[in-house]
Amino acid sequence: ARGLPEGFSIAYDVVPRDVAEDSRKVGQILGSMMPMMLILMSLLGSFLPAIDLTAGEKERGTMQTLLCAPVRSIEIISGKFLAVWIISLLTALGNVVSLSLTVSRMLPDVMVVDPWIFALTFALLVPVTLLFSALFLALAVFAKDFKDGQNALMPAYLPLSLLAGITALPVVELNPWTAYAPVLNIAVLIKALFVGEAPVDLLFTALLSSALYACLALLFAARVFERENVLLGGQESARAVLGLRRRAGGAPSAGFSLAAFAGVQVLFFYGSLLIARASVAVQLAVSQVGFFLAPTLALVAGFGYSPRATLGLRRPSVRGLAGALLLGASAWAAIGGTVLRWFPPPEPFVRELGELVLLGGQPYLVVLLLVAVTPAVCEELLFRGLVYAGLRRAGPAVAIGVSALLFGLAHGSVYRLLPTLSLGLVLGYARHRTGSVLPGALLHALNNGLAVSLLYFKPPSVQGIVEGELLPWSVTAAAAVVSLAGLLLLRSASPRAPEEGEHRGDGEPRGP
Repeated sequence: ARGLPEGFSIAYDVVPRDVAEDSRKVGQILGSMMPMMLILMSLLGSFLPAIDLTAGEKERGTMQTLLCAPVRSIEIISGKFLAVWIISLLTALGNVVSLSLTVSRMLPDVMVVDPWIFALTFALLVPVTLLFSALFLALAVFAKDFKDGQNALMPAYLPLSLLAGITALPVVELNPWTAYAPVLNIAVLIKALFVGEAPVDLLFTALLSSALYACLALLFAARVFERENVLLGGQESARAVLGLRRRAGGAPSAGFSLAAFAGVQVLFFYGSLLIARASVAVQLAVSQVGFFLAPTLALVAGFGYSPRATLGLRRPSVRGLAGALLLGASAWAAIGGTVLRWFPPPEPFVRELGELVLLGGQPYLVVLLLVAVTPAVCEELLFRGLVYAGLRRAGPAVAIGVSALLFGLAHGSVYRLLPTLSLGLVLGYARHRTGSVLPGALLHALNNGLAVSLLYFKPPSVQGIVEGELLPWSVTAAAAVVSLAGLLLLRSASPRAPEEGEHRGDGEPRGP
């Protein structure tokens, strides 16, 4: 209007330019639709077979014939579950192959996806199909005929479909909140694989949580198939099916212990996220006492199990305590000098862990209490108490090995898995030989306490070790000798007196 050139008032132009690589663009497109399609197809792959092998057999009158056959109920549920799972797995495999070929043929010059992405996608569908197969099989057995089975499974089918479908939204991605959500965790993990953003820690968390949910579904299915009244078309309350009744002493079953671990782990994970804004010291105290110790004690007391038989609250022998003392002083060096030498964690992880252990500069006694003493009590009562007590009927090797594996997985880091698993084996052996949780708690406290002391005081003689260097072979060998002496002392130890219904065959009390 005043003779100014056109566009004079525009200081600069904003020109949108997509700088993402073609592979990332393709991954974003495929990642928004692949998880939903594959999981929905896997759902359908187990939906109808589960109904046919349960409600369908009732309708045809063959369930009664099967129950009269000279086979155990566990064999029946195993056969039916494997049939449903294999069908669901083959459905998933067929869809992965079909979609990969379709993508490669549609726009071969643009949609270039590494074949390993599709292979990993299929591997991630394994725990999902396990969950679907076990859950649908357990729910369908309550139906009286095929039509009733479809109606019974729809309330479970629709929420699972919704969890898979929301991954198409751009805002839904792999993070600490979604990594523990059933079905959704695998869906967003597949999405992250196609985009190329799958952090190792969240990958480990998602796989761990998926395995937990699959195990819970399997335990539920096995529990349902133990009820012959349900298999024959009768009605039972959920309380009766799940065995939610108060006991008069004794120790829990393996199913109860594993279900308890899974529940505690989910509580620990989401509870830790809720208190993430608090200081590290508060987080550690609340997570140990509130998410490990309190649920353990509540489950034992609420279901009426014997605290002595379940938690191993027995007076150990002197040899047992001496062996735990030697192992607590040396196991950290023996394990660290061997396991970490072959599988060293990244340096940033070591530095962050060292800073985390010191709790942001808290006084030494506070750090020692929260990092050494509190986990020794809370974690041992859960893993060498409640979990071990339920597994010991399967034999000491199973009880020690599985409780150690769960102990390693519970720490939520792939880099800490082998060291904590190795320590868990030693702690489980102490529980087995002494019949008490106290030597393991002593061993655990000494192990953590020595690590805290080295990090806190940083003596010049071990400055390199504190900064992440590997232990010399001489130190590792000396620690191994001391650890061997501790193991020999534990081997010669035994419970002071067996409880009612126990025998000394393996040095471990047995519940009813």
